[in-house]
Amino acid sequence: MHMIVPSAFLRRILMVNALSCAGLGVLLFGLGGLLEPLLGIPAWLSQPLGLSLVCFAGMVGLVEVQERVPPALVWAIIAVNAVWAVDCVVALAAGWITPTPLGVAFVLAQAVWVAVAAEVLALGLTRTPAQPA
Repeated sequence: MHMIVPSAFLRRILMVNALSCAGLGVLLFGLGGLLEPLLGIPAWLSQPLGLSLVCFAGMVGLVEVQERVPPALVWAIIAVNAVWAVDCVVALAAGWITPTPLGVAFVLAQAVWVAVAAEVLALGLTRTPAQPA
């Protein structure tokens, strides 16, 4: 199995990914009910999503602090980010949620942020050389 020693760049991107997921997760989980009238996103949806983001952030943070990690684990983080971005757009396009205009902007901003994070993580990973275990 090949491992990588994450570069400083890759570590920073993982940390930013973890912190942004944690921040959004705490916001959605803790304030989902208060945000519902503003965003039009039901608390029954935003609160569990917030909790899942906090858990994901913890996992990303754990990867970030490891001395060596399997590249597949970082690819998995990239994939989760990409799926989140696509799901945000699909949820709006398919009418799964009917947010307010502010809610649409909120969902689309997440999609763009997470898509950029996935791309930058992929860039950082592909520029990090693999090493034998």
